[in-house]
Amino acid sequence: MVMMLAEPALRHDDAMDDVGVDTSKGRWWWLRLLAVFAGAVVVWCLVELVVGALLGSGYSRIGHVARAVGVLAGVALLWMLALRRPPRRPADYGVRLDAAGWRAGGAGALAYLVPWAAASLVVLAAPSVTVVIPREWFVLAGQIAALLVLVVLYEAIPEELVFRGLLYGTLAERWPVWVAVLGQCVLFCSFGAVIGAARTVDRLVLFALFSLTLGAIRAMTGSVMATIGFHAAFQLVAQLLVGGHWDAVDVSDPNRWYADITVGLVPLALGPLVVGLLLTSARRREDTVSAS
Repeated sequence: MVMMLAEPALRHDDAMDDVGVDTSKGRWWWLRLLAVFAGAVVVWCLVELVVGALLGSGYSRIGHVARAVGVLAGVALLWMLALRRPPRRPADYGVRLDAAGWRAGGAGALAYLVPWAAASLVVLAAPSVTVVIPREWFVLAGQIAALLVLVVLYEAIPEELVFRGLLYGTLAERWPVWVAVLGQCVLFCSFGAVIGAARTVDRLVLFALFSLTLGAIRAMTGSVMATIGFHAAFQLVAQLLVGGHWDAVDVSDPNRWYADITVGLVPLALGPLVVGLLLTSARRREDTVSAS
């Protein structure tokens, strides 16, 4: 029986072209890596340039939607090109839309939400941190639903398909897992610096911690679906509670304890641990079913 969460990574003996030639050890693999990275930079910068020219560089709902659609379309094209030569399947890079894939996505979301909820109970006990919901419940529900769709389409799916999918997968075909994890972290931080999302030290540190956590989850589960779930949960909580563009929840956090510790540090540090516990539980259930 296949494990509930973990998915097998591409093995070298799986990476054969139609005539039986092993393409995973091709001498030009690094060129493929750079091409995918450069393609991602072009997609994000081009979308920002076009949307900024048409709708302005400031934040707006319509601009958020336009950027999400543009980036998703660009990454879809990048994936189509990357899967053609050498021939690959989405599953070779950890993308599966079967039941196991959806379970992995749910596990990834839980890996963020469980530590975040636990840390929230502690940090919100401090008198300096308060959370107020000034709007009606249906406004809150509507903003959560809309924001969830946007973060999945704009951040979670595109970034994970590129960095924990194509780039991590290319590295993992040739190098040990720890090299692949560190390599995608360097590429992700470089990407953030180039497109302007991580040009300060604190932002680079956040990008590094975030990508290391996602890389660890990718390595543990073999699934990009798991990292999409974690990424989406992180972006949803961060943008809704501390992002400043959505008004259904008002968080008073003068010392940034909630933003830095609850939303950031604790879930990023404990996320892989939660995934490990879920994988262990899945294996035990599988063993019980097999023995019965």
